Order: sequence, then structure tokens, then C-alpha cells
Amino acid sequence: MGRGAAPHAPLLAGRSGAGAEQPPSEWLSACCSATKAALADAGGEVAAAQVRAIGVSGQQHGLVALGARGEVLRDSKLWCDTESAEEAKELSHKVRFRV
Repeated sequence: MGRGAAPHAPLLAGRSGAGAEQPPSEWLSACCSATKAALADAGGEVAAAQVRAIGVSGQQHGLVALGARGEVLRDSKLWCDTESAEEAKELSHKVRFRV
């Protein structure tokens, strides 16, 4: 068994109420680096041939906006971004879900 981890860029900030955005490309890069580190920790190429499962943990719910061809359109809005709190509150009052 091998383990690997990799840092990625901190949250982007700048606008009032925002500050919880990240480029999804950073997640992919960190995942690839952590996978390489885990394989090296487990013994290299021999260990890679024995992989049966991979576990990944990280980001909670967030918005990754994709274009028609599957390309990322903008930095991802993370669950803790408050920029659209007023709009979300308004929608919550207007939309009632029936179960």
C-alpha cells in the first residue's frame, strides 16, 4: 500500500462576498502528483500493476461550469462562497419543493 498527497493553490479572493473559488485544473494536477507519490511509496511500477482501487477525498459540493465540449468555463465556485447568498435566499422563498 502506498500513500500520496499534494498541495494545490489556495482559494482565490478579491471580490466582496467571494473568495471561495479554485481552478479545477489545480485539483487534477494535485491528484496526478499524489497518485505518482502513492505509487512510488508502494514500490513503483511493480506496485502500479497491482492497483485494484483508488480512493480520493477532497472538495465538497461546488459548481464546475462546463461548455458544450466539456471544457471548464471558469474557476469553480465552492460550497463556502457567499457571493450569491442574496439570490439563493430569494430563490428559496420563491421555489417550494414538494416531496
